[in-house]
Amino acid sequence: MAIALKPVDGSADTAEYREVIAFIDDGETETVIAEYLRRLGQNNSVVARGSLKDAIKFFTDHESPKVLIVDVSASDFPANDLESLANVCEPSVQVIVIGKRNDIGLFRDLVQMGIQDYLAKPLPYDLFSRSLHQALGILPLSQARQRAGKVIAILGARGGVGATTLLSNISWLIAEDLGRRVALIDLNLQSGTLGLSFNQKSNQGLSEILHNSDRLDPLFLERAMITVGKRLRILSSEEPLGSATELRANAVNELVRALQKQFHYVGLDMPSLINSDMMEVAKSADLRIVVVTSDIASVRDAARYINELDTGNPNGRTLLVLNNILPPQRGALKLTKIEAALNRKVDYEIPYAKTAGIQASVMGKPFSMQNGTATKAVRKLAHGLVGNAVIKPRRLLDVLRRKG
Repeated sequence: MAIALKPVDGSADTAEYREVIAFIDDGETETVIAEYLRRLGQNNSVVARGSLKDAIKFFTDHESPKVLIVDVSASDFPANDLESLANVCEPSVQVIVIGKRNDIGLFRDLVQMGIQDYLAKPLPYDLFSRSLHQALGILPLSQARQRAGKVIAILGARGGVGATTLLSNISWLIAEDLGRRVALIDLNLQSGTLGLSFNQKSNQGLSEILHNSDRLDPLFLERAMITVGKRLRILSSEEPLGSATELRANAVNELVRALQKQFHYVGLDMPSLINSDMMEVAKSADLRIVVVTSDIASVRDAARYINELDTGNPNGRTLLVLNNILPPQRGALKLTKIEAALNRKVDYEIPYAKTAGIQASVMGKPFSMQNGTATKAVRKLAHGLVGNAVIKPRRLLDVLRRKG
């Protein structure tokens, strides 16, 4: 029997966004939560009969609410299942977990994961009230319990090494293959090509945001971004050649923090000519990817970038990617010589693929849309960035199965 996501006031409102959605597997708790939400004035919020696994399936294809209440009573491994849930929900969603076990160890584990609260059945009205008020922002919420998306900055050792193409393909696979929400920012204001990688023209959204930095609310950000598929968004601009527009580190970092609340990953396509402000932005990223090709100048500049980045954020990690943009030719540096010159291992190598370049530069499509040696290598890189917890996108999940 299908679960009807019906508002607690009994209306037939079919709006996509809900401030609170609950998946509860027993009638008594379902009734208590629905009644409390009505008293609080959350009339279009939804309480549905379903399990944690039902919630994972549902949010793979639906927008996350502000607050999500899930029941782990039927879960054998609640921490693992909640990690899977986190992979399909926006990072900013506040999660309240309900279960049968009154276990302080489980509570600590879940709070460490970023869960807002864990409450044991029968539901304590006062504790549930306080927890829901905190999640809705009516009461202060501990900063330690707020999740944030990861930031990936990609830097080409020199112009033309394929950094933008690599970022577009990594992002496409993270969004479409792994089911995460991804926001990309093209920080090349005058000649960026990130949008062209998806056959999209700039809408000046990045410039609009930077000139209205006091309006970084979710609706304003969504309107400024270019939509690519269900889970991928792009922010870019096309400033006049010769314009004096400069990006400031504090403005970009503020924008990044706002996007981290809504997306699992924020990708930064760094300018080919990087100044001190943009180096500061790159250093603050969780992951920095330096892209190098097999020529002397590229290796020399890669060494300079790596040395500079590694003196920055101690919690960040720098990856080195060798991108073979040309077929093997005489005089090109071998992998062993590149690693010896840089005094470190290459983390990932992308093989040369002629059709991949045509797909990206002529057709305006990520080459990872098709299988091939380059796609296989980039998929390995994308999976490595995300980790082992993979939730593949599912389709036609508007109907959930009742468990009762």
